[in-house]
Parts: sequence; C-alpha cells; structure tokens
Amino acid sequence: MTPDDEHNLSPSETSRLERQQKYITNALGFVLHSTVRRSLAGDDLGIKRFRVAVVSDTPINLDEDPAIDKPWSTLSPTQMTSSTGVAPESAEQFDVVVVNLLHTSMGVDDWETTIQNMTDLLRPGGWVQWVDWDPITARIAGSTPGTPDASNLRAFLRNYTDVIQARNVGSTYRISTMLKSHGFVERDSDMYPVAPDIGLTRVVAEGALDYLERTGNLSREEVRAAEANIEQEIRVSGPLVWYDLWCHIAQKPTKS
Repeated sequence: MTPDDEHNLSPSETSRLERQQKYITNALGFVLHSTVRRSLAGDDLGIKRFRVAVVSDTPINLDEDPAIDKPWSTLSPTQMTSSTGVAPESAEQFDVVVVNLLHTSMGVDDWETTIQNMTDLLRPGGWVQWVDWDPITARIAGSTPGTPDASNLRAFLRNYTDVIQARNVGSTYRISTMLKSHGFVERDSDMYPVAPDIGLTRVVAEGALDYLERTGNLSREEVRAAEANIEQEIRVSGPLVWYDLWCHIAQKPTKS
C-alpha cells in the first residue's frame, strides 16, 4: 500500500462528500486538533513542519496550514483496509494520520489490518486523529409543526441502522477500543454537535441510501423511488436529522 494511489468517485458521490465535509469542518472548528498541534510544536516558538497522511474519500483542504508539509499524502478507505500492508518507503514516515469517515467502510475483519496500517505509517510518538459519525445514531430530531410525519425518511434511517447493527459495524467506541488494543494512548475523545438543517438532512439521507445500495440491501430502482419520496417529505415537512459526530485523538507510543 502506497499513499496517493488513485481512486475515483462518481460526480454525485463527490458532491455529497464535499457538502458533508463542510458540516464536519464547521462543527469541529479545526483541521488538526489542538492537542496534536501542541505536541508536534513542542517548545519551538517558530513553525515546526510535520508530515500528514489523510485517509478519506472526502476532500480536505490543508493548503492554508503552514506547518503541514506539502503536498500531504492521501489514502482511500480501501487502501487503508488493504492486507498488503504499508510500503517500506512509507513506514514510520508520518507525524499524523488524519482519518475522515472510515468507520462504515470497514467490515468486521478490517479493523485489525486498518489499525496496524495506521501504526506502521506513524513515527514513534505520532498521532491518529479519527473523525467520524457514530453510525448508529442517525435520527429525526423534529419537523415543521403541523406537517405530516416524514415516514419514508424515518423508515430508511431505521433500516440503515438495522443494517449497520447486523453487519456488526459497532458504535464510535469501537474506534477508541481498537486503538488502545494496539498500544495507542487515548488523549481525547469527544462528540461535536452539528447544527441540523435541511442540507444536512439531505446529506445524511443520500449517504444512508448509498450505503444500503452498496451493501445489497436496496436495488438501484428502490433507491431512486426512495430518493423521490424522501425529497418530497423534506420539502413538505422539513425534517431535521441529528447525527453524532466524534473526534478521537490517540498517540503511538515512543520507542524506549
């Protein structure tokens, strides 16, 4: 596995991921967590540069951060779960692995490989910053008073959660548990509120339907019908979706 191998997304999926990333960035208020930044800066009053590997299918802009070496390296979720391991030239070359929305891309058998790949990419004392939705928490928080219930959206979110649970994807706590099991020291684990609005509802609904199609639980025709019904409900009832966003920060031990 080598960072920067090409991976392609459809235009519609790219658009959804870009819109989703705006909500995530606004909710977090940072690209790199302050704990990570302080650790890497140390006592140096100047700018200490560091290498970052980004694991994401979602575009993340690091250009404006002067401390990050350019260009940074990127890996797709598929690359991160690869059993071929880390290429020798990439081993222990990074100060930070920034993981963005990987959880639901992983099967039960992918966790050990993925965490090991992260471990191998990082220098001793390096950091993992993992930002992800807690996959079993998508739900409708409210709708416009006096309008019909968004029953189609509610049903598909429930179906999405049921599929997630049946596939044993686990909650957000699996991330911190797995990092600890590989010797990482957890430094921070917290939920960040994402203000619900209609745009977020559309993003979450599109993502849930895409997941149900990719996992074989809905056909393309069923997805198209669901999209039309859900869009009608969004226009009429204005349902607002809550989805718990988490950021886990953990540090690889320094070799003795």
